[in-house]
Amino acid sequence: MAASPRAFWRDEPLSWSDLERALSSHGLERLLRSKAVQQAYEAHLERLAGSWRSAADFVLHSELGYAAEHDRETALLRAVPPLAPPPPVFVLNGFPYHVAEGIEHHLLWSAAGPLAEEEVVELLEQHRPSSTWETLRFVNPPKLQSIKAIWHTHVLSRRRGV
Repeated sequence: MAASPRAFWRDEPLSWSDLERALSSHGLERLLRSKAVQQAYEAHLERLAGSWRSAADFVLHSELGYAAEHDRETALLRAVPPLAPPPPVFVLNGFPYHVAEGIEHHLLWSAAGPLAEEEVVELLEQHRPSSTWETLRFVNPPKLQSIKAIWHTHVLSRRRGV
């Protein structure tokens, strides 16, 4: 595998104030993984390409609980939609942005499409109660989305008082 171009990873972790500035100034392109995490992500995508029809199919199966079956044409695994979309899930990002210690990077996935603001707030309150956690959240613009087929929002959080 060829090494990632330097523009796709960062050396220094982002502080909470760096994250706040990036979100307030529409600087989401500054949110990058560390070199090691970026390389692990690329290796993961290569492994998926050999067995899954798409990364989205893998996420639907692994995170949202869809069944999987082999596609008759390609023999690759694909996600099988359930009769009704599953509820949204809040999961730790396996390939997080390079953030300072004490900051966590989660994803809120929804197979049913974009969630209403009230739903997002309610789900975050369940997983990251505002009495204990500070959160920042955003949906990447299409040009920065790695999984375009499934709506998701990034959630960065840290315990209050840190």
